[in-house]
Formats: sequence, C-alpha cells, structure tokens
Amino acid sequence: MKIDLKVSQLVVSRICHDLAGSVSAVNAGVELINDNVAAIDLEAMALIDASANQSVRKLSFFRVVFGAGGGVDGSISPDELHDLARNFVEGSKITISWPEHSDIGRLTLNEGKVLLGLILIAFDALPRGGVISPSVHNPEGATGFAVVAKGERAALAPEVRAALDPNINIDDLSPRTVHAYFTNMFVKHLGGEMECTGETPDEIHLAAITPK
Repeated sequence: MKIDLKVSQLVVSRICHDLAGSVSAVNAGVELINDNVAAIDLEAMALIDASANQSVRKLSFFRVVFGAGGGVDGSISPDELHDLARNFVEGSKITISWPEHSDIGRLTLNEGKVLLGLILIAFDALPRGGVISPSVHNPEGATGFAVVAKGERAALAPEVRAALDPNINIDDLSPRTVHAYFTNMFVKHLGGEMECTGETPDEIHLAAITPK
C-alpha cells in the first residue's frame, strides 16, 4: 500500500494532536512535584498516573490502526480489539457496545485495522458523546464490518465525508480527516469496499467488506 508523504505527515499530526493533552498533563504533574520536592504530592501523582495510562491506551490503539504491529502471528482476537477500542474511548463521553455473543474467531491483523479504523471515524462523529456499536460478519468468501454510532448530533462532518472519496485532492486533507481517507484506502488496498450506508438524526452507519 503506497501512501503519499503528505498523508503520512497528516497521520503523524493526528496522533500527536490526540496525545498532546495527556502528555501535557504528565508534564504538569511532574512540575507540581518539582515545586515541592520535599513532600509527595498525591494529587500530582494521580494526575501523572492517569495521564500516562491514557497516553499508553491511545498509542496502543493508533499502533494497530496506523502501524505495522499490534497482532500475534498476523492475527488479533475480538477480545483484543474490544480492549483497544474500550480503552481508547475511556475518559470520554463515548462508550463501546461490543457484541456479547459472537462466533467470530481471530481476525487477520488487517481486518482488525479496518474495524478499528471505522470505530475511529465513528468516534469523531459523536461530538456530544454516545454509543459506538461494532460488529463483524462472515458472508461467504468475505469479512463484513458494521459500525453504528448513536448520540446527540451524531454526524459525519462534510470534510470527513469528502475524505472518504478516494479521488480527493491530498492537499484538501487535514489531521482531522486523514483517518477517514486512510481507512478507506486501506480497505481498497485489501480489495474491499467501504461506505456510509445510511444516516438518520443522531445516528450514522459505517460499513466495509473485504475478501478473505
């Protein structure tokens, strides 16, 4: 899969933007401790611990979505994907509604990337919080992915919808939209298709299908 240098730069910008808050909070906690080195500041320690954990959770998520690693022997389990998604949204007003019963076995790492990419798009479509419900299906000879995002004012921003067009001018992408372009192009790289299957007030539906 060939990615334009500008796209790579935008992906890095997106990751840095998402990590900036938690990393800055770690730094703030360290400064609080440095201001009073004679005593242990429990509040500062709690801030450092929470912010560092948040950074690790987000990095783990982005490593699978955008990176070359994250799985074992080229595969990843639904439970691992659930943990990555749940940990990514922790601390936000968004929750993950994972299927309680599923006969889906381990997915290829590429399939896991597709599902998490759709979840990331859905996450950004819930500005006031809500619920993201992902599911995986096995139509004959393919793997199908569906992600529903429900919440107040749930919607794909026009610029995100434009980024789902594979023919978009790369210069029109931004750190806020590059994940949508990247996910769609990755699905196409796997020989599949991705679409926004429908949108109602406070609800959007994303889907993708890739060949086995």
